[in-house]
Amino acid sequence: MMMIEYVMPLMLSWVTCGNGSKLEGRTLQCRLSDRASDQLREWFTYDDTLEKAMDADWFLCPVGDANVAHNMIFLSRDENKPCLIGSVPLLDSPGESITIASQQVSKIHYRINYVDGAFFLTNTRSDYGTWITDNKGKRRRLFPNSRAHFHRGYVIEFGADKRALFGVKMMEIQAMKMSKKDEIELGNDDDFSTY
Repeated sequence: MMMIEYVMPLMLSWVTCGNGSKLEGRTLQCRLSDRASDQLREWFTYDDTLEKAMDADWFLCPVGDANVAHNMIFLSRDENKPCLIGSVPLLDSPGESITIASQQVSKIHYRINYVDGAFFLTNTRSDYGTWITDNKGKRRRLFPNSRAHFHRGYVIEFGADKRALFGVKMMEIQAMKMSKKDEIELGNDDDFSTY
């Protein structure tokens, strides 16, 4: 019985991704009578189902000290507004145009679309290549005009010099909403949760 007193609060913290203190009107412990969602088994089996169930914003976060990009890139879940990323700004873009100043990033390097609750990366005939590394560490090249579905935890690499690496993150931002000109200030850990 003594073990349950220590394990249940840890389990609740794990289930709520460390946000147990934000549960209003609930005790900070799990009871054996508490029931999980009927979709819990499916969430543990299929990443897509879990990602669709989470109401979190998606970002590409720069990885590594030698990275040429220093700001996070917000990915819109609007199917009519793709994110176009390249070395020059695209003023007539239907979606958001992001510029990365690197010799290994082509003028229009790739496009990210949100379709049916999932994000897809399309290599738009880049000269220097695009690679995706999955959660298991498997790295594969995305060939020109091909598209790939990606999940949180993946790493996307533009060019072969490893200076434009981005990790895919999901964050639930409570205090602020993003727009094109807003920047995130990550000073207060109480404002967001990372998945």
